[in-house]
Amino acid sequence: MFGTYYFLGVSDEQGAVEVPVRNPTVQSAKRALTTSLGSNCYGSLLIAVISLLRTLVQSARDNAANNDNIACTIFLCCVACFITMIEDLLEYFNKYAFTQCAVYGKDYCQAGRDTWELTKSRGLDAVINDDLIGNVLAIGGFAIALLTCGGGLAYVRFSPLPKTDVYYIAIGVATFFVGWAEFAILSVVIDSGVCTTFVCLAEDPLALARTKPELYQKVQQSYPEVLFF
Repeated sequence: MFGTYYFLGVSDEQGAVEVPVRNPTVQSAKRALTTSLGSNCYGSLLIAVISLLRTLVQSARDNAANNDNIACTIFLCCVACFITMIEDLLEYFNKYAFTQCAVYGKDYCQAGRDTWELTKSRGLDAVINDDLIGNVLAIGGFAIALLTCGGGLAYVRFSPLPKTDVYYIAIGVATFFVGWAEFAILSVVIDSGVCTTFVCLAEDPLALARTKPELYQKVQQSYPEVLFF
């Protein structure tokens, strides 16, 4: 969806963007469940295999610890740490690889190679990009959770419920986590949009110049390094 907006959305003189695609959400879902399904499953399979290995190593480590085998426990702790690092790197890498699959229709292996090249040329920018959006989303989630918690406490205050500490704590905690969970679901869409925009800018900045020249000028002024290798 964000790729459709980036490449096909054309801005007018007033700055409004029109996307000449009917039902882009449905079409994106269709591609994800048909032509890109194999790539999605392949990338997810790699994560599942590594997660399985990590679980097996952790189980073996626990058994070694129960048998007082200190040397084996230390070795397996190191192996588990190494596998966890690989898993975290692959999950981070997959986000950009899946973006390549979704936007350009590449198979997973080709998307992985292109993502590796993108990481080598823009690696630090990608990390900074994720750090910034992660902090913003975390603060936003906490603010929404506090807002829903306040709404829950106000409900107890003005409802016929007994005004006891138990009700205040129960409703407050429940609404806090409900608000946090709801925003977490929404934040996945925002994070995907940021990732897609970063990849599209790095791969084809001239598309933005053709379709949204005013936005391109703003990006060029504030973030020129992403537009040129």
